[in-house]
Amino acid sequence: TARLGTGTANSTTFLRGDSTYAAAGGNANGILKEVAYDEVANISANSSVTWSSGNTVTFVKEEASADSIIVYSWNGYLGHQDNRGSYIDWRMGYTPAGGSITYTDTRSLDWYSKHADSNDTRLYFPMCYQIVIATLAAGSHTFVMQCLHGGGTDNNSELNTDTHHNILIREVLI
Repeated sequence: TARLGTGTANSTTFLRGDSTYAAAGGNANGILKEVAYDEVANISANSSVTWSSGNTVTFVKEEASADSIIVYSWNGYLGHQDNRGSYIDWRMGYTPAGGSITYTDTRSLDWYSKHADSNDTRLYFPMCYQIVIATLAAGSHTFVMQCLHGGGTDNNSELNTDTHHNILIREVLI
């Protein structure tokens, strides 16, 4: 007789590819865990050489890196004040439990909005920045968004979230 793995088959377990039975979890979309952080933050780009301190959130991953991925979504807007810099760069960093920080590739938005008059003009660009991380083991991890500016003087470019925006982290089964 052929043996179909170790463990007990019943209505609450399934046979995994490694020939073991495990409890069924997640939902139809494969989302194991989802946390929305209602962060109200203004991450100012005060330098063209030093990254901002950003806002940090912590997420506890349940599964091993081979079993799930993290999908990090930052929902907010880019803000720019007239006569302040010519571009903004942003990146996300994540620190695994007991490890050191890893940064994603830097993204950038170029703008030039200087006006001859002294009126203060603010520009806002909605943004949803999403990154997939497939290398994190189970445990508590921290995530941070950062920005810096380039060009201009007295810069006030920024990443903003408010009561209508959030940081959403999902653990998705693979």
